[in-house]
Amino acid sequence: MEYLRRYVHLIDAANARGLKVQLVITGVAAGWGAPRDASGKACAKPVGMNPKPKDLVQFIEKYVPLFAAKKVTRWSIWNEPNLGSFLCEGTFSDNTDIDKARCKGSTFEKQAKSYRALYLAAWDKIKALKKAKRIPQSTEVLIGEFAGAHDGLKFLSLVAKGKRTLKTCGIATHPYQYCFAPEKKKFNFPNPQCKNKQVGGMGWTGDFTRLAAKLAKEKRLITPGGKAAPIFLTEFGYHRTGANQMPEEYRAKWYPRALSYAKKKGARQMTLYQVYPSAPGRWDTSLLNPDASPSPSYIAVQNWAKTHGYIKK
Repeated sequence: MEYLRRYVHLIDAANARGLKVQLVITGVAAGWGAPRDASGKACAKPVGMNPKPKDLVQFIEKYVPLFAAKKVTRWSIWNEPNLGSFLCEGTFSDNTDIDKARCKGSTFEKQAKSYRALYLAAWDKIKALKKAKRIPQSTEVLIGEFAGAHDGLKFLSLVAKGKRTLKTCGIATHPYQYCFAPEKKKFNFPNPQCKNKQVGGMGWTGDFTRLAAKLAKEKRLITPGGKAAPIFLTEFGYHRTGANQMPEEYRAKWYPRALSYAKKKGARQMTLYQVYPSAPGRWDTSLLNPDASPSPSYIAVQNWAKTHGYIKK
C-alpha cells in the first residue's frame, strides 16, 4: 500500500475540490516507463507487462474496494494494450540501456487475445465486488485506453472476437494525432520534424462511434443495457517540445477545435494530457509553463470551457 499512498493523497485533494477521479489498472511500460532514480535515470527493468488474468483479479480484489472508499467509481483496464511496450506478448529485449528496451515478436493478434482475457477477468471480478456490495453499484468499467493512432480500431475489432459477448460502460481511446488539425485525417502541418504519419486519432472519433454501433449490433460488445458503447477520449494533446513539437500558436488554436469536434461527435469524456511539464527531454503535452503560469493553450481551453458552460465565467 505504501507505493500507492501518493495516489490516495491526490484523490483526497481531488475530492476536496469536487473533482471525480478515474483510475487505470495497468502494468509498467518498457523503456520510458521503467522505474527511475531521483536523477531520472532508469534503474530497473520494467515488470508486470503481461500478467495472467488471475494476477489482475488479485490486484482488483485488494485495491478496487480500497479506492472505492475514496469515491473512485470508474476504472479502465490497461493502458494502450495495442502497444507492445505496454502489453508484451513476445520477448522483452535484455538491453542494458533500458530507455531502448523493446518488446520483440509481439503481434496485434497475440496482444488482442491476451487483452481480451485480462478484460473479461477484470469485468467479472468488479461485477462480483458489486454483487457482494463491497463497491458501489454505480462503479463503471471501461474497455481500452487504446492508443487510437496505432490501429486502435483494428485492435478493438480483434478484442471483440470470441464466443462471449463483451460488456463495457465505454470505450476509452487516446486519439493523439501529433501533426494534424483535430478534425483532419491526414498530415497537414509543414514541419519536417513532425514525422509521425498516424492513423486513428481524433479525426477518427466518428469511426470509433460507428465501430461501437457495429459491434453492438453483432452482439460482440455492448453496454450492460445492451446498447452501443459510448466513446471516452481519455488522453489527448499536442507536443510543445521534441520531434513532434507544435508552435504554441497552433496548439492554442487546435485545442478548442479538438474539444468542439469531440463534443460534436458525441464523445462522453475528453481528457487533455498533461497539465504540468515533465522532466526535460520527456513527453511534454503540458498546458502550464514550468513556472506553473498558464500557457496560451491553457487560456484557450479555459475560455472554451467557459463559453460552453463547463466552468463559471
